[in-house]
Amino acid sequence: MYPANEPRRLLNAFRVAAEGEFCNAQDEPIDLPADALIGIAHPLEMAAEMRSEFAQLFADYEIMPPFRQLARRTVLLTPDESASNSLNRWEGKSATVGQLMGMRYKGWESGYENAFVYDLGEYRLVLKFSSGLTTTMLIAKR
Repeated sequence: MYPANEPRRLLNAFRVAAEGEFCNAQDEPIDLPADALIGIAHPLEMAAEMRSEFAQLFADYEIMPPFRQLARRTVLLTPDESASNSLNRWEGKSATVGQLMGMRYKGWESGYENAFVYDLGEYRLVLKFSSGLTTTMLIAKR
């Protein structure tokens, strides 16, 4: 299953049918804008209803995704975290240099002293770490 995106916004999700058509969660053919960005769908990009519809469609057609796509474990913010500009659940956790460097391939920017930054448009995430590689996550409004 693939998403069709505008930058930072899911337009639609689709699968490629046996006939080569792009079909939505209702198994209806769809047309994609010529400038749509196609990637790998992540469950947090989709509403619960869309995930459920695709899961049912995959079950009906006995489609086995090559990896845990719709059922992958996700982490949501708690109500307290949603109201805060700091995420402390990872405070004091450690990471290897390889794990931190791997974040660059997932859209995080390095080059900041003791921090990685992920741009969300109006907001940005700042992952701060100490020389011992303990971490703190901040949400900063631009």
